[in-house]
Amino acid sequence: MPDRKRHERLVPLVAPVVLPDVLVNNEGAASMNAFALMPLSSVRRITDTNFMGAAIVTHGAIRLSADRPRVGS
Repeated sequence: MPDRKRHERLVPLVAPVVLPDVLVNNEGAASMNAFALMPLSSVRRITDTNFMGAAIVTHGAIRLSADRPRVGS
């Protein structure tokens, strides 16, 4: 599972330097096995990477952009 605490520690270090206008989340994992043959540990790894990874990054970006001044404000 992605390390949320690690991400949260990095945000204050990176945010003052880089605040993107656009977020492109291109993270993903896959397996070449048929689903029925995959061990559940592989299913968990793929699900955590593909769903939780995107959710954590998007959540962080929304929190950062909420504090950002708006154009015309």
